[in-house]
Amino acid sequence: MSSLTNSSTQKYARAIRARALRTVSRHDMKKQKLGTATSEATDAPSARPRPRVTLDSFMTSLAAREIHRRHESNTKAPTLRDAKGLPPCDAYPLTPCLIIDEDAVKFNVNSMFDFTRALNDAEAGHNDAADDGDRWRPHLKTTKSSRIWSMLIERGVRRFKVATSLELEVLIRTIRAFTDARSRSRDCEEIVTYDVLLAYPLASPAAWTMLAKIFKDNDCSSESGPIRVSVLVDSPDAFREVPEHMFVFADLNLGMNRTGSTDIENFIYSCAEYFGERLVGVSMYEGQYASESSDGIHDTDHGLMRQTSCETTYEKFMSALESAVSRCKSHQSTSKANQAFATSASREFEVLTSGTPSFVPALKSKHLRKLASMGLTHRVSPGTVVLHDARGARQNPGMFQHACFVLATIVSKPTEHLVTCNAGSKSLACESGNPAAFVVNHPNWVPMSPSEEHLPIFIGDYDEWQRVKRGDHILLVPEHACPTVSMYAKYVVKNTITDGERCIQGDIDARGRHFGFVKRS
Repeated sequence: MSSLTNSSTQKYARAIRARALRTVSRHDMKKQKLGTATSEATDAPSARPRPRVTLDSFMTSLAAREIHRRHESNTKAPTLRDAKGLPPCDAYPLTPCLIIDEDAVKFNVNSMFDFTRALNDAEAGHNDAADDGDRWRPHLKTTKSSRIWSMLIERGVRRFKVATSLELEVLIRTIRAFTDARSRSRDCEEIVTYDVLLAYPLASPAAWTMLAKIFKDNDCSSESGPIRVSVLVDSPDAFREVPEHMFVFADLNLGMNRTGSTDIENFIYSCAEYFGERLVGVSMYEGQYASESSDGIHDTDHGLMRQTSCETTYEKFMSALESAVSRCKSHQSTSKANQAFATSASREFEVLTSGTPSFVPALKSKHLRKLASMGLTHRVSPGTVVLHDARGARQNPGMFQHACFVLATIVSKPTEHLVTCNAGSKSLACESGNPAAFVVNHPNWVPMSPSEEHLPIFIGDYDEWQRVKRGDHILLVPEHACPTVSMYAKYVVKNTITDGERCIQGDIDARGRHFGFVKRS
């Protein structure tokens, strides 16, 4: 192996050395907290001998440690067997390019249905509304594609969650196209009602005016219509802003501290008292526990920590919810507050929790299981599981297959042990830190900090580095799929990429936002 004398490489070595030592320190402290630390792990750092190593061996060992820290679950997960590289062919798309494996998408959707159905079968006293595995309201901010949404609808998903008015509008058009095609089919059955939650608080007159226009243009105002749309409210100040024909979810803050009310009981009661039967659910997101699945702790320990933290939160929530429901039902049956929790075959009250990091603890929670006995329906709303990124593989190891990739090209070999590809921060989301992706079929390659158009990659094995050529293609699995997908206007279906001009493309047609000025009515 050639000596690493380049100053920038040495600078990276020093940075990764400090980072690795901090990682080991955090790892030891968390192991002690979990009661699994060994006597060696509890020794003071000053008592540990620090062996003298060469820069070459140090860089190689640190690269392996970095990979182990960020991607241990990925390299062990059986899903990675399907994240194969691309076969040689005469025509590749221009890079960087978003690649979606639609077979893996279907696998992931089926896995969510199978998982929720298995939990339903295992629970005693679960409500009948969930017998078909319908406890999933996927958040569509991850996929942003009507083609992928059509696959969800075809599979039987009937409830969705969106973040923007543009996502809402594109979803409504997608549902209309699907139902119109179905109505022309000889196999047409009864009309299916679709339910969409716009899960973002609206605080400006222009936003409410745009939403009202979408409602009017698409006939979403009737509860008995084919598409019902609800909005979030997180403050009594917003009550009067909600038009009379719109349905409402109460937004609750259980520690994430982004939106929602912290006064759980009183806020639910106030919403029920004001909106009555227009209050159709409550929404909460315990995303503050997502970070409890990193820093080198084994996945079993991550899951234990996350489950324990979530259960404590769910216990507090259930106590507040039970008090609010009791207060509402103490009123006369004709009162608005009582009507909010009056459920029937045609009307349910939904408790919506959890994204990708915590949907498993939520569905297994002994506290949230009490919702069924109260006549309430519990659903979760992970969206990243459809595409399954690197972070999701650590949070939910072995459950899903990677379906989202960025195809990149090696454009330079600036110095020994380093190559550069053309997937920088404008084509690969980097807000989750480094590495922003891992390289399929190359678990020992370490992506470094990207610039706007470049992603340097460290290759510890000199012979392997020598074999890499300018123009070689690599597949990257992003650390965070949601913002990565939104950087592209189109994607290529992975198993058709070698067909050149005949490859199948999909539109990311819900990316971005509505633009313009909305005249106040």
